Amino acid sequence: MKLILLTIIASLLISIPEGKSQDIQELISTIREYSKNKYPGVMIGITRSDSVLFRGGIGYANLKDSIAVNEKQLFRQGSISKSFISLALLKLLHDQNLSLKTPIREIDPNIPFKNDWAESVPVTVEHLLESTAGFDDFHAHAIYNFKDSLPPPTTELIYSHRKSLYARWKPGTRHAYSNSGYVVAGHLIEKLSGIRYQQYIEENILSPLGMASSGFYFKPPANLPFATGYRSANGQELPFVSLQAGPAGDLCSNADDMIKFLQFMLTRNGAQIDSTVFTKETFDRIENSHASAAGNAGLAGGYGLGNFSVWQNGFVFHGHDGGIDGYSSRYIYSRDANLGIAVAVNITEDPTPIVELILTHLLGNPVDHLAERATFPIPQQLKDEYEGFYVFRNPRQQFKAFINNLANNFLLEFEDDQVFIKTVFGQTIDTMTYAGNNQFYRNIEDVPSVIMFTNDEGNKSLGIKRNYAEKESLIVRMIMNVIIISSMIVPFLYIAYFGIGLLFQLIRRKKIFPLSSFILCIACLCFPVMFYGFTTAASARFTAGTLTFHSGLLFVSSILMVAFTAYSFFQVFSIKSNKFFRAFFKVTTVSMIILSIFLWQSGFVGMRLWAY
Repeated sequence: MKLILLTIIASLLISIPEGKSQDIQELISTIREYSKNKYPGVMIGITRSDSVLFRGGIGYANLKDSIAVNEKQLFRQGSISKSFISLALLKLLHDQNLSLKTPIREIDPNIPFKNDWAESVPVTVEHLLESTAGFDDFHAHAIYNFKDSLPPPTTELIYSHRKSLYARWKPGTRHAYSNSGYVVAGHLIEKLSGIRYQQYIEENILSPLGMASSGFYFKPPANLPFATGYRSANGQELPFVSLQAGPAGDLCSNADDMIKFLQFMLTRNGAQIDSTVFTKETFDRIENSHASAAGNAGLAGGYGLGNFSVWQNGFVFHGHDGGIDGYSSRYIYSRDANLGIAVAVNITEDPTPIVELILTHLLGNPVDHLAERATFPIPQQLKDEYEGFYVFRNPRQQFKAFINNLANNFLLEFEDDQVFIKTVFGQTIDTMTYAGNNQFYRNIEDVPSVIMFTNDEGNKSLGIKRNYAEKESLIVRMIMNVIIISSMIVPFLYIAYFGIGLLFQLIRRKKIFPLSSFILCIACLCFPVMFYGFTTAASARFTAGTLTFHSGLLFVSSILMVAFTAYSFFQVFSIKSNKFFRAFFKVTTVSMIILSIFLWQSGFVGMRLWAY
């Protein structure tokens, strides 16, 4: 008996990592203390390539019934699904003598998407998996599926997402995360295999890896333990609502299964998986972007095939994260650190702080790992060409593109052999050091994550991890921003002025304003009403894709704003009043015309959010 106990203790000691602490239970206690009042329950898997450090959880999978989280409870994994879609497509392409560069129209010519560069740059499989096809992310009406009791075929899913499936720029240039692209990827699995993508992934990826409980579930499986999703840590339950983008986010898994997946990614080997498909070259391709301008320019990492790269605590890690109503998840692994971590929580809150607690406990503080990295003097030509003002040009959702122009921008300034990323007001956001070949280390990273290059149109551009930015004139952008922001302020001034004048008009019973001034005031009022309707409708995620009072308010107020602004324009030169009011009327009308054009270009005028 003593011999058995000693053997068990020895095996446990062998599995404990070198780090600041030798006690995994101390780590779990730290996580438990941190998670109080933040997460109802936490699924945790920590592994080496050949030994499990911890699998299980803390907190509750179900608060009402006081069911504790263990290694068996399934959590919705959200976008981690994309890693498994990529693995499945890689196997199918290999088996059918196709490649990542196969145009998707060669697999199914009936996919409804638009690509203005189709003749020279067709959308390929790798564009889908790297999210570099230029597709928009899913629109409000295509997020949830409330009508089906069984998962619909992917042809129906694609039809729901057809308004997102257009190349906004030349494919293979910019990464813009697109769930809609992964719906198409799931459809390709069905087209190539002849069976449902859920079945193909189960038979060819999940089962060979021993992930017996995991699956792309349209509804919670009745025969398996399932963690309840919550809106808040105090127990407000969220219903399991199926996605209209199943391949992009329907995976459910537990700590037991995610550890098996992590060990596969760490060892690049699985006993039952096809080793002729998943070679070293395949994994290298999975973990690095080759279908983006930054990747083609030589920057390693980025967003590969359903797999991102991140510098953490002295090592390059790969992985993915996910978020779906009531759940959030993240997995990362590093072969250099020989460590894999999977965390999921049953609340829509970022689990990254828990991952960071694990990393710090096992690997030490990030700043302790800064090695002697190879740095070089920055060539003067590089400074001359790339110093200036940049705007991000890869919005995930196209209707948010105007935010990039107004706020999502930065200055690049060179000082000696350092680069400073600053706000337009001069506040330093980040620093970079030159690594050679137009690549830069950020802050305390030991691998380059930024590259400078000239794009196909001759514009100076930056690849910053998964983001893409282009250089433009600071003066021109600031003038345009001042005009737009001023145009947003003027309507409120006019409403206030008109309100005060109307009050005096009622008190004195003397007409001050002509009818046209009332019309302009209504146009001005429509501007805040429109954004109230949009923000309220869009924030109600379960009803954002349906016709509601607020989405209807957005549609009607935006149309009225443009119509009444047009009417006011034709009254500008005929209005009769004092000089000040005539001038104010003209300025307000011009401001409303600018706003109308700006909002029209951004897609807000006449937006039917329920059908967007």
